[in-house]
Amino acid sequence: MPRSSAASPDGASLCFDYEATNEAGAPRKGQLRAASERDALYRLQREGLLPLKLVEAPAAPAASARKTRMTAALRLQAMQELTSLLQADIPIGEALQSLLRGHAQTPLGGVFDALYSALRQGGSFTGAIEASGLGLPAHILQLIRAGEESGELAEAFDRALRQLTYMEEMRQEFRNALIYPSVLVLTGILAVGLIFAIVVPKFANLLSQGGDKVPLLSRVVLELGLFVNANWYWLLLGVALLLVLALSAFRQPAWRARIEQSLLRLPVLGDWLRQTQMGRWTQSLGTLLASRVSLAHALSLSIQAVGIHTLHQRLLQVRSMVRGGKSLADALQLQNLLDPMEANLLRVGERSGTSSRMLLLLSGRYHAAARQRMKRFLTLLEPLSILLIGATIGVLMIAIMLAITSVNEIVI
Repeated sequence: MPRSSAASPDGASLCFDYEATNEAGAPRKGQLRAASERDALYRLQREGLLPLKLVEAPAAPAASARKTRMTAALRLQAMQELTSLLQADIPIGEALQSLLRGHAQTPLGGVFDALYSALRQGGSFTGAIEASGLGLPAHILQLIRAGEESGELAEAFDRALRQLTYMEEMRQEFRNALIYPSVLVLTGILAVGLIFAIVVPKFANLLSQGGDKVPLLSRVVLELGLFVNANWYWLLLGVALLLVLALSAFRQPAWRARIEQSLLRLPVLGDWLRQTQMGRWTQSLGTLLASRVSLAHALSLSIQAVGIHTLHQRLLQVRSMVRGGKSLADALQLQNLLDPMEANLLRVGERSGTSSRMLLLLSGRYHAAARQRMKRFLTLLEPLSILLIGATIGVLMIAIMLAITSVNEIVI
């Protein structure tokens, strides 16, 4: 048998191929991960196996898996499998070992390897998930943390999985609904660009023939077409530069807050963003309270579920007010985060000791309203795109026709 191997420098477990027999003498072979060869032997003996051969295997699949980009589908798959094993009352260590064996050759192998290694080092399970590269959103991590603190990890994973599934369904619906308007808008922009770059310059001689008789609209369109035709490469470079500057500005907290504040003022999109964020927050807070986390601690944890800076700051003010002695419903209403009906509903919950249930009820209302707003926004987007593109192309054609008719009148 080979000499004992130490754990890898980065703290990850090693991979071993083994051959063994069980108590009945039946041969068994497979692969497992352990910190050392001694640990691997101990685990095999604990499972009632007699080791015959134990060889350290290269851990390349797991290493390459860590470099794989974590997609929403992989994230959801990992949560589904973890939730199923935890709900089956399988200890977390055994669940992770089982997932490691099952995903040794898949992109999730590196995630489960990092999760198992971090957990073996003695940290919290939520901290191990954060360090694993799974990339769960902050409010999902708070749900798991609440379950870990209350000893209801399986229930917390179930709630987190439902929330993650809902988010993915919303994202897919939004993405699918945007496909047709996006194709329409891009096609329209391409058509307008071709008209400016190819069609309009062919009528440029009308400017010299018509002189002052050419209408202002036609003159502007023809001169703009000549400018685009002569400087198209500079224009493309300018558009690319503007996109880079916009992305850079969005990453700055101050500029991002201004952009978010502007988006919140928009008629349909602003309400949708607010309801989506409030739905996340009320669900996170309601779940934390249902897990018997104190209100002060639950407020601190649930605020991390809100991604919009303006709403985040308002909720920080709500937390300060609650710590100062105000009720949660009053504090939310003072910050204009609840309408009178929603505030009364939460007050009833506070008086009857069912705040968590009322918050989850509000979360369902917010999610349903956000879905309806999204459908309304996408329903309006398609005809607006058609009208905008049609109007733009129509104005260009009218400008060219006016230039042609004005020149014909001069000739006559």
